[in-house]
Amino acid sequence: MKKIPMLRIALVGCGKAAENHASQIQHIPDVKLVGVCDREALMAEQLAKRYCVPKFYADCPEMLEKERPDVLHVATPPQTHFQLARTGFAHGCHVLVEKPATCSYFETERLLAAADASSRKLTVAWGYFFDPIAREMRTRIEFGAVGEVVHLNSHFGYDLAGPFGKSVLADANHWVRGLPAKLIYNVVDHIFNKIAEFLPGGEPTVETHIWSSNNLSSQQDIPTEMRVLMRDGPVTATAIFSSSMRPVLHQFHVFGTKSTLSLDFTSGILSTDQAPRIGGVIGSLMSGYSDAWQRLAYASKNAVGLSKGQFGHLAGLQFLFRSFYDSIRRDCPLPIPYHLILHVSCLMDRVLSEPRLAACQEERIA
Repeated sequence: MKKIPMLRIALVGCGKAAENHASQIQHIPDVKLVGVCDREALMAEQLAKRYCVPKFYADCPEMLEKERPDVLHVATPPQTHFQLARTGFAHGCHVLVEKPATCSYFETERLLAAADASSRKLTVAWGYFFDPIAREMRTRIEFGAVGEVVHLNSHFGYDLAGPFGKSVLADANHWVRGLPAKLIYNVVDHIFNKIAEFLPGGEPTVETHIWSSNNLSSQQDIPTEMRVLMRDGPVTATAIFSSSMRPVLHQFHVFGTKSTLSLDFTSGILSTDQAPRIGGVIGSLMSGYSDAWQRLAYASKNAVGLSKGQFGHLAGLQFLFRSFYDSIRRDCPLPIPYHLILHVSCLMDRVLSEPRLAACQEERIA
């Protein structure tokens, strides 16, 4: 059997996202995290100690020169992704960049062109996109479970009282405040990548409403609510970001001509809604039992997956890492096609660009 080559991995940016990367890399065979880097050397040193990484740096080009990694993970703020990824390409690295890929469609297009020009590969850390329930959803749709897709609904809730939300609200100079739509822009990949996958690929019409919730009267510069309606040919979609709705939900629904698939990323459960096979009140009663049975069966399946290390909120991220590394070793297709990365970036620009936000603010004032 041909020996699988060991891949050398380097990581730049040693904050919260880096913890997720490092924790998953260490569970993948035939890869080694050889160096970590952060402008704050202490952050890099602490991450290196926690994950037994042999070297840490405060300068990315120096790390790349000395460690010669095969893959560079970029886990820094989005404003730095474009330049750091290009630095990785210049040093012969394939690049895995945190979401969002860049801060504009123009930059994303240029970055993908740079990857092609350097004969290197690029992907984006869309962990939820490869969650076990998301992968099963695609299989069911491929085999015709929903029929023709009619409507999509992607909902992402956010708790501003959590550690990251608190730090953004408390720090007037936080890097999130420099993004278009600020907090929303940092997570909207999770909403749009689910929708973009199933749109026909035309030029969708988009109606957007973005505002700051009333309970943040002192933080009106940070949008905390978003509602978007899209139509692309025969398919419509709604996209929701909310810091107000409780409980905090992360869900996706695919409505089809045969049935509807419902994905709950919080509980890790995929369920199917179909018309009752029996009419009347008995059919309604049986539908309730069917729904309860589906959820119980999936929860039991997840318990087995947990025992095998295949269930958890980072399971999709590890699947992406493995798939990306395999695409490098075997020169096979990337886990996320470039056209989908571009499609999501285009939607982000259309929905969240500064002119769009200004127009939304004018509408509210009027």
